[in-house]
Amino acid sequence: MSNLATDDFGLWVQQLNDEVEEVSKSTGVEYVSYDDIDAFKLDIRTEQAMKHLKAIHSANDGNIAFCYQDFEKYFFDDTFSLSANKIKNMIYRGSLHISQSTFSGYRRLEQTAYSNSVIVIDVDFYNISGLNELPAMNIIELMKMDGLFEYPAPSYWISTGNGISLVFLLEQLPVRAKFFGGNINLRKLVIEKLNRRFMEYGSDFRTSDITRVNKIPGTYNYKTGNMVEILDYEYLDWNNLKRYNLRELAEELGIERITKKKKRNKSGRKVSNLFNMYTLNYYRAQDIKHILTTRVDVEGVREVGLFLYAIHHMNAFEDADRLEEDILLLNLSMAKPLQEKEVYKKILKHVKKGRRYKFKNETIINWLGIQEAEMDDLKTIISKDNRKNRQLKRERADRRNKNCLTSREQAKADNLNIISALLDEGYRQKDIVVETGLSKGTVSKYTKELRTL
Repeated sequence: MSNLATDDFGLWVQQLNDEVEEVSKSTGVEYVSYDDIDAFKLDIRTEQAMKHLKAIHSANDGNIAFCYQDFEKYFFDDTFSLSANKIKNMIYRGSLHISQSTFSGYRRLEQTAYSNSVIVIDVDFYNISGLNELPAMNIIELMKMDGLFEYPAPSYWISTGNGISLVFLLEQLPVRAKFFGGNINLRKLVIEKLNRRFMEYGSDFRTSDITRVNKIPGTYNYKTGNMVEILDYEYLDWNNLKRYNLRELAEELGIERITKKKKRNKSGRKVSNLFNMYTLNYYRAQDIKHILTTRVDVEGVREVGLFLYAIHHMNAFEDADRLEEDILLLNLSMAKPLQEKEVYKKILKHVKKGRRYKFKNETIINWLGIQEAEMDDLKTIISKDNRKNRQLKRERADRRNKNCLTSREQAKADNLNIISALLDEGYRQKDIVVETGLSKGTVSKYTKELRTL
């Protein structure tokens, strides 16, 4: 049975699974395992969904997140137990989305992301004048004619019902943040490069999150009612789809490893202060970028947000050309971007190299209306209360050992183990008091606890 995010949603899915048996009896769909889908005849919608699942989650190494269009609740299933029955019922039930990554637990977080085998570039051509009336296959042909598929070419492409998803399959990529955080960062850089390539066709710059979900083929787009389907499906050789090595892909796209040379620190305090000013401005710019790209409603803070981003970006890099490029990309990444001419007129025109602005965190928080919940994902633009809470959490974590126990909890666990061993050897409580040096009351109390286990 699937592991679910919440009990109430679990009840809903249990009812859903009960209905599957009745549906499968009437449709004649057999129970098909995840790895044996080629051996059975499925309806085309279920077949496309299963083929896509097998392509992007082939390693059977974690839990996949599913959700419907409201995105309010997720439910999980491990890759070992996926079947045609489950998938068929889910895609026919509603507009189904699926995670690109697998997770080690049942929370859709970067910290729990386990592995990834795909990059999906969303192309929202319906937002581009002159392209929005064309069929999806026409857009694919135009991209080919423009040479956008020379290298790397997508492994396949999906019509999402009002746009296109370009699927680039990867060799299995471990992404656990604690050990392989570099893979997550490199993947983001590759996605940014690919988004720039398809920018004229409406690529969505908000697609680099390792926890992102996408519509699965076989379901439908709840906004348009159109079917989500793999284009040129009948021509694909599913046993020989192109897969890319992420590092080789990055090198081909011109993303180079940056190695820093160690320099002698002749005036340690000064260099340290300069470094701190750089990091402060850099991380503030990243925090502001996060706010602007994750909010659904950015009206009222777009201009001031971009202006603050530009100031801290310029203070960090002192590179006007880089700022112009990055701020235009950031603007396009917002839910409702400004016109390009407004960015130049309202923002870039007023940001000058060498002009130092100093803002308090409280000022930025007030101007952007940053909520406490949003601060949990930020590095530097946080309130005093948020900073205190983080410090308390760190102190609590530091007090715990490798067994996640405080020193007092560990001492109690050790004493319980000692007393349990002595009782097994036939010691009486008064003998245990003498042997361990513990008080009579402590031995009596722990003995009672052991008897209730």
